[in-house]
Amino acid sequence: MGNEPFEFYLTPRDITAHFDEHMIGQDAAKRTLATAVSVHYRSLAAPHAGGKRTKPNVLLVGPTGSGKTFLCELATEYAGIDFVEFDASHLTQSGYVGDDVRDIIAAVLQVCELDTKRAERSLIYIDEIDKIARNPGLVGKDIHGDGVQHELLKLIEGTDFYLQSRHGHALTVDTRGMLFVLSGTFTGIDEIQRKRLNATMIGFGARIGKGTEALGTPTVDDLVSYGMDRQFMGRIPLVAGLEKLSTEQLHAILRLGSSKPLRALQEWYEAEGITLEFPETAAHHVAELAGAHDIGARGLEKVLYDTLLDCLYELSGTGVSQLTITPELFDEPKETLSRLIASSSPPRPHAVPCPVSGHSPFDERQYLAALEALHIDREILRDATTYGRKHRITPELIPEVLLSMEISIRMYEQIFAQLYNKKISFGEFATRSLIKNALARGQKVDAFINIRVAPVLESETFLDHVPDCITIDVGVHELPRFVERLGKPS
Repeated sequence: MGNEPFEFYLTPRDITAHFDEHMIGQDAAKRTLATAVSVHYRSLAAPHAGGKRTKPNVLLVGPTGSGKTFLCELATEYAGIDFVEFDASHLTQSGYVGDDVRDIIAAVLQVCELDTKRAERSLIYIDEIDKIARNPGLVGKDIHGDGVQHELLKLIEGTDFYLQSRHGHALTVDTRGMLFVLSGTFTGIDEIQRKRLNATMIGFGARIGKGTEALGTPTVDDLVSYGMDRQFMGRIPLVAGLEKLSTEQLHAILRLGSSKPLRALQEWYEAEGITLEFPETAAHHVAELAGAHDIGARGLEKVLYDTLLDCLYELSGTGVSQLTITPELFDEPKETLSRLIASSSPPRPHAVPCPVSGHSPFDERQYLAALEALHIDREILRDATTYGRKHRITPELIPEVLLSMEISIRMYEQIFAQLYNKKISFGEFATRSLIKNALARGQKVDAFINIRVAPVLESETFLDHVPDCITIDVGVHELPRFVERLGKPS
């Protein structure tokens, strides 16, 4: 796959049309992102004979729930490009506690399954970028603001990035083909815009008031005043603003065929034998309630889930076969449900009790019985039960969890080989031990490896004495002694 020529034919209009099918409003941001994606990837597909390309990196500025992340997800899904999301609020300058730019590249490689060709043309979405703005009141070194911006600068512009291990091995990733889309709410930037606009209107007797309608998209100067580095902003030529969603737009999103919260609820109700009806009057009411939360499209999810999941709990097994959503259901849920249940037929008898469902209590004995019915290995049965109940995972999903853990172990083997030029393989016993211990601690297996296994296998003792190819088939607790024996002269 890595040797196949990269092709890209989508035009900005193609991508914008796809946006319009799935997302309401935000026309300016749609056009900007569609143009950036098309220009960047068509340029990669037909590279110039020479010279340095300016990447159309994008900054999306808008309130919570306005669709910044969703827009990027739609673009990458439609274009067949890998999408990697990272939270800038966790970033610190290299050498300090926290994530740094190396973790961004590591996340890209993980998403792209260590395929560097895919990684080098992925779309990197860094949210909460406003959280690394310079702190003007800070005394001392700014390891979250200026320091992080300076380290991100070359990464975003395009460079050969060396993912260096502490023992000198490196993996090289060229970031020149990556498209970076940054986003943030930039709370308070409207005051900076208002001061700038009022300053330019002196003598005309007009003042910009409290509203934000006339402010438009922040300029580079506004962003620099906010705390962003001017050189950093120079690597992001496109800035697009997203507006706060109106009640009418929230209503339109709700009625859109691809509305995720409503579609999910309808599926859950159908699983209980209940048809969910959603008339227009209720849609308007939900949109108004969601708007009051002031978190954009996420408000729809909150309003629907908060009320309708409780309703599902109350209606399950009552014999009610249809629920028509009304404004009263949100304003007086208990009274509305009581009337509905009282007028319905008697509850359906259950011939066989259901062991555990997605919304039933996670009883330990029932959970164990469900896993035994799925033929889960008896050696990890109780640990899998502990893990599943802790994370509220239904038993039928545990086989997928175990498969995912085994894939993570194989991924670590590949990363180890890339970094240290030594092939390690965990045998059947070692693999089972890793999974069993991760389950018992309620951890994902990659987190468990990073904490308990990587420090041992990436030690100088192991790396200096291990052969180029080795199978490890000891338990986790025996691993330090296994490495110690390797280091002893024979």
